[in-house]
Amino acid sequence: MRFDLKRSLFLSVAALGFIAAAGMANSQTASAKTYARVTSNSKMAMLPQDRNVTFTGNNALYTKAGTLRGARVVASKATLSSFSNVSSSTHNVRAYRIATTNRGSIYYKVVTYDGSYRGWIYGGKTDSDFNGGVQQYRTFTNQAFSTLTTAQQNGTYKITTPGTANDGTQVTYKSPAYTNYKVGRAITDSSPYANTQFRIDAVGYRTKEGSSDQWVHIYDPANPNSQATGWIKMSGLTQTNATTPIADNQIQFNIMDPNNSNNTLVSFNWTKTGATRNSYLGNYNTTTHNWSLDSNDQASLQTAINNALSGYNSTHGTNYSYNISNLNQSQLNNLAVAQFGGSVKLYLNSAIADNAVRVYFRMPNGNNLSTYYDWTKSGANRGNLVGYQNGSNWSFYGSDQSDIQGKLATALAGTGYGLNYNNNNTLNQDQINAIASGHYGSSVTISVVPVNQTVSSTIRPAGFDNRKLLTATTENPLSDVVPIPDDLKADLPAAAKDASGNNTSSALLAKLVPGDLTNLQQKLNDQTNGPKVQTAIKALNKELSDAASDKYISTGLNMSYSGVQGATISQPTLLNYAANNNLGTLKSPTFKQLNIGTGNVVTNDDSHVEFTANSTDTNVTFGNPVNIYYKISDAQKN
Repeated sequence: MRFDLKRSLFLSVAALGFIAAAGMANSQTASAKTYARVTSNSKMAMLPQDRNVTFTGNNALYTKAGTLRGARVVASKATLSSFSNVSSSTHNVRAYRIATTNRGSIYYKVVTYDGSYRGWIYGGKTDSDFNGGVQQYRTFTNQAFSTLTTAQQNGTYKITTPGTANDGTQVTYKSPAYTNYKVGRAITDSSPYANTQFRIDAVGYRTKEGSSDQWVHIYDPANPNSQATGWIKMSGLTQTNATTPIADNQIQFNIMDPNNSNNTLVSFNWTKTGATRNSYLGNYNTTTHNWSLDSNDQASLQTAINNALSGYNSTHGTNYSYNISNLNQSQLNNLAVAQFGGSVKLYLNSAIADNAVRVYFRMPNGNNLSTYYDWTKSGANRGNLVGYQNGSNWSFYGSDQSDIQGKLATALAGTGYGLNYNNNNTLNQDQINAIASGHYGSSVTISVVPVNQTVSSTIRPAGFDNRKLLTATTENPLSDVVPIPDDLKADLPAAAKDASGNNTSSALLAKLVPGDLTNLQQKLNDQTNGPKVQTAIKALNKELSDAASDKYISTGLNMSYSGVQGATISQPTLLNYAANNNLGTLKSPTFKQLNIGTGNVVTNDDSHVEFTANSTDTNVTFGNPVNIYYKISDAQKN
């Protein structure tokens, strides 16, 4: 299959390093005209999945287009070539900008999914397809559903080990991990879904890992809006049973245990002749904006419910009942939107007093807690509104809100859930609207969230001045190639230059022998050319220092910070955490410097840039990435 990759480009006013380099090229003397200049630099407008690429190993990755003045190597051809042998999707690559030089060359700005490598790479002479150093790549391979056995296709599954591990087996993902750039988890904790019965509707594998790395897309047939819907490794699931598919003209009704609303008492399939898959059970009134059931459907369904509960009651010695005619409008709406070919849950309620409103608590997974609370008010009558409408929202009368908040908080104590992440026992406006618009003698449902749940935030080091993320690296010493100033090219021996004769690196400078340094000192002592050579040496030192100033050695560092989900990360606390966990000061890879001593030139092998933590992002909550901004001393900048 071939994809139409012709780019529709949007001109960007932020040309990053290219525009600055182009302006520099226009102002240079004749000796600098050998450098290319940028004629366009734009954001790529292709679909994100069509911008997934892989390195061919034919070209290196640079800080800017490799033919521009000052371009430095981020990763060599050999390093990029090795990516093709890595069976980890963290090495997937996304292209996001495209630039053209005056020589007709195409360059792409790319980043690896784990953020370790970012830069510009040669892409050929035409933008109709990826060429040169990159080629288009499919990060995920979809498989036919028939790849699964019939039992697997029709079976139900539970997550084998519910928890928070970000390893593909415990939580679900919006896309299989590292197959779409910056598209992460659907849920961060599957513990609330420990008893959920999932079905599979898609299957495939991550291309780099191969077919043994099978992922499946799961959903909860009883809760179409479940947040847990998403991708997970097949190895992370346990099949519970094989089921017969629900027919296109059927709805599966699951009657839930009133003492534990996550447990099913009994299930049955109700059939309606002529119904089609995905059509609704009820009818919608565009005037009242409410739903209703056809009288014949309601009578037939009521009979089926009575028969199912009669069989359960006789076996278990219970006396459960469910009467559709007793449902309030909100409950009837929820029932009527059930779709043929799917399933719906029916909740059995014990009697609700005339002066009470029953509050159910819905967890993020779409299920209700087994706990509920009946809030009562003296003098209230069945059918009366709990509160009153106040503009587009609802409000409570008098001190009702304070009383309700306190009692709901007490009811939730010990469940692991609260009214909000901060667990401050305060209802938000959505919760107020749900309760205040309810009626005495009936029930309402509000959303609750986990409290005191520990989650991790990824710490991302960034530069204080430019706010750009620093690049994590394990390479030491520095491997970047930098240009040699013109006034120094003739004075460096061939061993200290690359094949072009225009660039050098720390590794190449290491090849300088004492005689080479003596020759440099003699050039410095020359009254005519000495000042130029001295300026050139300083410029070369700065090139090497600049190349290291956006990288830090990540070996042995723990880049995560844990706290209660939803709580705000405090800047002083995070900075203190950084100081006590080897993150207060970061170091770049080491690089060589040509130091002008007293009477001789020497090489310093242990030069490095130090980054000192100065500030952090504000208003970031645990569970989300947080940046720490690092300063470089003025002495090192110069």
